[in-house]
Amino acid sequence: MRRKRVEEYIEIIHDLELQEGRAATGRIATEMGVKPSSATEMLQKLQNEGLLQYESYAGATLTDSGRMLVLELDGKHR
Repeated sequence: MRRKRVEEYIEIIHDLELQEGRAATGRIATEMGVKPSSATEMLQKLQNEGLLQYESYAGATLTDSGRMLVLELDGKHR
């Protein structure tokens, strides 16, 4: 998995969580410019890595590890 792509997903999920409380798969796919099935596949991989919790039809929320990654990325962007 490409690190840059993972970072993009994590940042989008974080933003959607802040806006909507949960990141819906369809919204993630739209933001990433991919098909919902591709977004679902990536969400399952990120869940296996412990970065988020994913439920079909409900969407995704970041775990503590995912939130730590967001903080690291925020620090890098500054």
